[in-house]
Amino acid sequence: MPCFLLLAAGSARAQVALEHIFPPAIQVGKSSLVTAEGKFPSWPVSVYCDRPDITVTPAKDSGKLEIQVPQNAQQGIAWLRLHDAKSASNLAPILIERTPVETETEPNDRPSEAKLMGSNIAIAGRLEKRGDVDTFQVQLNANETLVVTTIANQ
Repeated sequence: MPCFLLLAAGSARAQVALEHIFPPAIQVGKSSLVTAEGKFPSWPVSVYCDRPDITVTPAKDSGKLEIQVPQNAQQGIAWLRLHDAKSASNLAPILIERTPVETETEPNDRPSEAKLMGSNIAIAGRLEKRGDVDTFQVQLNANETLVVTTIANQ
């Protein structure tokens, strides 16, 4: 029995596509304007968040989301999906942190450009291009230990 598949030429281009969110971390008890990077044929979109304690609202400008994290929220990951009447994006994570979140600023490729960071913070950064390096300064007293944990998207 023959089978036919009909594809509309413009339908794939009109789909919501969420690549990632930047900055990818928000502190508990804070509200933050983040950038959803991807393709959004119509704005505003609707937003699904797997955590009922996190409020995500599309802002006026395309690709901008206002995220509110209440003071009593647990740290961890919230998964977001953007959708419209025709399509839905893949899920994208946003990290909910108890510690203050600082977003890196460029330039910071060389030690002379490294920003002095405080202690007990989360740094939200990104490698912009091949060969990009991000440098940061920390100040330690004698007998203090530096602990660094990296969460990265491949």
